[in-house]
Amino acid sequence: MRKYSKNDLIILQKFVDTIDNEIVVDKSNRYECDPINKEVFVSNKDYEELDYQFLEWFQKQPEFTEMNIVLLSILHEIGHCMTYQEQRNEQRDTIENMLVFMFEQGVITEKEMNFAYFSIECERLATMWGVEYFKNNRKQCLELAEMLGL
Repeated sequence: MRKYSKNDLIILQKFVDTIDNEIVVDKSNRYECDPINKEVFVSNKDYEELDYQFLEWFQKQPEFTEMNIVLLSILHEIGHCMTYQEQRNEQRDTIENMLVFMFEQGVITEKEMNFAYFSIECERLATMWGVEYFKNNRKQCLELAEMLGL
């Protein structure tokens, strides 16, 4: 399980400051973002099955780039801040509620629900922002991954 130390959070914050110094990094129970308040949260919890599903989905995308899944998760959350539009988030919430309902009713599997969620416009935009950032700033991203022990 990945454990973010106080030093890791300082390293992450310095990295994020080079992108947008208004974004604040903190720990939570999952990787998430509050784009309105410009907060990115990293997780100490292990979501292996979801990570594997995300990686499987990502490998099928035309923009696929080989990279560490934890690094991509971090860049994805930053990407939410960088691509945020209120209307897209409202659409995501509506679609997510529909997907959860369909899953609970047995209409779709958990994997189908997750793949559909990863494909929602604002989720995909955040991921692709992260991919582009990685491609354009590979050296800095790999240095971050090394400092975090990824």
